[in-house]
Amino acid sequence: MSEPLHNILFEINTMLSIPDNELNDEQRAELDKYLDELADAESEKIDGSVAWMKEQIALAEFYKAESNAFKAKAAARLNAVQRLKDNYLHLFQANGLTKIAGSKYSISIQNSPVVAVDAESSIPSEWWREKVERSVDKEGIKKALKSGVTIPGVHLEDSPSIRMR
Repeated sequence: MSEPLHNILFEINTMLSIPDNELNDEQRAELDKYLDELADAESEKIDGSVAWMKEQIALAEFYKAESNAFKAKAAARLNAVQRLKDNYLHLFQANGLTKIAGSKYSISIQNSPVVAVDAESSIPSEWWREKVERSVDKEGIKKALKSGVTIPGVHLEDSPSIRMR
């Protein structure tokens, strides 16, 4: 059976609601056989679902790890490019050069305006940016509440979740 789990459970409940005294021995045997088939289908569905979920979690973890590895590799490459640019800038400045052309590309010095801060304390407040990040420490609160501490504005409550084994 490749029925959705809710259909299998509905069918099991429907079959179990048949009064036993309304069945003869042959019907009872057929019902028991059908209930066994439904139980097998339920078991297969659960096993397949949990296997799929575990596979998806493993893939997600793999992708996260690969993502971090790729971020590190990208940063390393960009750092290598910046080091080479810094070397060229030093070379150009030391030799009084402003441009060198290759057969396909060229490298030149370009002056770009940047802000140089002389005294931060003199900068007016409208030119400052503040980042304030606040978040509730739910893990800390949970530990405190479990140990008997009363904290206004919060309480523990049960939250149902699926556990796979």
